[in-house]
Amino acid sequence: MAEEAPLTIEQEPPLQFGIRGLMVLQAVCAVFFAGLVWVGAAALLIALVVTVVYAAMAVAPAQRPAKRLIVDLAGGIVFPCLCVYYDPGFFRGVRNLGGLPHASLAVAAMGMQMVALLLWLAVGRRAGVAAALFSGVFMGGTALAMLIGLALLPASVIGIFLWAGYGGLGLTPFLTAVVFGRNSARAWRVAVPRGDLLPMLLLWLGLAVAVAVPVALYFFLGDEIAAALDRLPRPEPLVPMAPNPKV
Repeated sequence: MAEEAPLTIEQEPPLQFGIRGLMVLQAVCAVFFAGLVWVGAAALLIALVVTVVYAAMAVAPAQRPAKRLIVDLAGGIVFPCLCVYYDPGFFRGVRNLGGLPHASLAVAAMGMQMVALLLWLAVGRRAGVAAALFSGVFMGGTALAMLIGLALLPASVIGIFLWAGYGGLGLTPFLTAVVFGRNSARAWRVAVPRGDLLPMLLLWLGLAVAVAVPVALYFFLGDEIAAALDRLPRPEPLVPMAPNPKV
C-alpha cells in the first residue's frame, strides 16, 4: 500500500489533533505530572531527554502533526514554566546577586511568547498573510531563548557533573529556541503566498511587538513580577512537591 502523503498546512486541522490524540495527550500529561509530584525534577529531566529523542525520531506522515504539537507544547510552554518553578536562583530572587539581570523582563517576554504560541497552534494557520506577524513574534522568542540558554550554559555544564545531571535542565532554552524557530518558519510559509511586501512589513511589526510588549510589562509590572517569582515555593528536586514554609 502506498504511504499516505502528509497534509499541507492549509489542509491540516487548526488544532492539529483529534479526539484520540487529545486523549493520548491527556494521558501523557497525567503520567508526567504524577511523576513530578513523586520524584520532582527527576521526572522533568527524564521528560526533557525523552522529548528531545522523540523530536529527533522519524514518524509516519500522518503522525507528524501530533508529534509537532507534543514537542511544541512541551518545549515552548511546559518545560519553560517548570524550569522557572524549579529554578535554583537564576530567575527567582532576582534582587539577589545570583539572579539573571532583569530576570522579570525575561519572564514577561516568556509569558508573551507562550500566549502567542497557543494562539498560533489554535488558529494561526488560518490567519493568511497575518501569519507573518506570528513569524516575527516567534523570531523574537527564538532570540530570547537562545540568549537565556547561553547565559545559563556555564552553570548548566557544571551542574551536569556536580548535581547528578540536573544541570541539563538549563539546556531547556535551546529546545525552546528550536520550537519557536520552527514555528516562525512555518508561519512565514503560510504568509508568503498571500503577498509580497505586506508579509515583510508584518514580520518586522511582529518582531517589534515581541520586544515592545515585554518591555512595557517590565516597566509597569516589573516589581510585581519579581515579587511573584520570589514568592514561588522552592521544591526540593527529589521529593514530592510541597511549598516551603515562609520565614
